[in-house]
Amino acid sequence: MNCSKSKKEKKTLTPKEWIKKILSGFVTVILVITVGISMILMVKNATGQEPAIFGYRFFYVVTGSMEPTIHSGSAALVHKETSYQLDDIITFSSSDAAILGQANTHRIIGTDGKDSQGNPIFITKGDANNTADEARVTYAQIYGKVVFHTGELTGLGTLIGFVMTPMGFISAVVMPVMLIIFFYAKDFARQYREAAEKEKAENGETEETGPKLSKEEAEELLRLAAAFKAEKSEEKAEKNEENSEKNAENVLDLTEKTQGGGTL
Repeated sequence: MNCSKSKKEKKTLTPKEWIKKILSGFVTVILVITVGISMILMVKNATGQEPAIFGYRFFYVVTGSMEPTIHSGSAALVHKETSYQLDDIITFSSSDAAILGQANTHRIIGTDGKDSQGNPIFITKGDANNTADEARVTYAQIYGKVVFHTGELTGLGTLIGFVMTPMGFISAVVMPVMLIIFFYAKDFARQYREAAEKEKAENGETEETGPKLSKEEAEELLRLAAAFKAEKSEEKAEKNEENSEKNAENVLDLTEKTQGGGTL
């Protein structure tokens, strides 16, 4: 006996369905990013430091001390390493009196002994500066090595820096996401309504007429209506006939009375 398996035909998506699918994926990505940025902002507000995610941190470069490598307004992604080498660009908590405790991004150009843990103490310098930094940098001060930066795309760095602020987060992330969710929910509601109407139509129901009658039921209803109409017509005809007979009797009585009254 031959057995054949029917394969499901792949449904071809219409352009509108493709747009919906892409929009759904976009909304999902935006929501994930939104949750991530929200967590970063909460940690930053609670600790006063940039939070690390799997050893990675984002920093916003506000000066041109590393130009032309990293421009002012760029964003830099750094990763905490176990060791650092000459020529690495690092971001660290500065011990320079002018920017004490602030994040600084410079290049390692040498070492100056070791700390109590045996780690090298680094000499750093900005690429655009003529002299090295006076303050030395210990391993404990380093946030990480710059593994990515936006380079000449300073606008992107400015945007990231703005988004990382509470106002920027609301303006650039929360509001657009809320609008996307609103339109997506509106479209979902429309699809749900259309599906419900289609289901009612398949079940022979509509909002205006209620349950749809079968052909036999409709014919029976018409027959009953016709019979009722005929019955009413017959009753009306009988009543008219009775009225005619009464009128004839009245005329006859009147005639007899007139004849029996004599002459003047």
